[in-house]
Amino acid sequence: MKSKRPFGEIPDWAKKGPVTLRNYDLRSEWYGAKIKEWRDGWPFLSTDPEYPATADQTAWEAYFLKQLGAFPPSYQLFKRGVMRAYNLPDVKPELFDTSYDPRPKLSVIRNVMLEPPE
Repeated sequence: MKSKRPFGEIPDWAKKGPVTLRNYDLRSEWYGAKIKEWRDGWPFLSTDPEYPATADQTAWEAYFLKQLGAFPPSYQLFKRGVMRAYNLPDVKPELFDTSYDPRPKLSVIRNVMLEPPE
């Protein structure tokens, strides 16, 4: 029988290398519990009007799609309405994953600027 691991104690493989779709949930847990020590104060998204979100949903969705290539399974539950709140490792993704640059690439900006308006 497997023993339950303490919250924030993640396998070594999940701590190594970049954040990926495979290790996101574990890395997020480790970062929030061990690095930031959020305890009960985690940044979160919410669909409940009594509890407004404390994190930037647009920024996180862009991160998931641009950096990870898809929404993590945990976030998919939130998007489908299974959960009314969703904890995140930090307010903005670039604070959690320093390899992430939320700015659009210059080439994308140039292409948009060169195209004539419709």
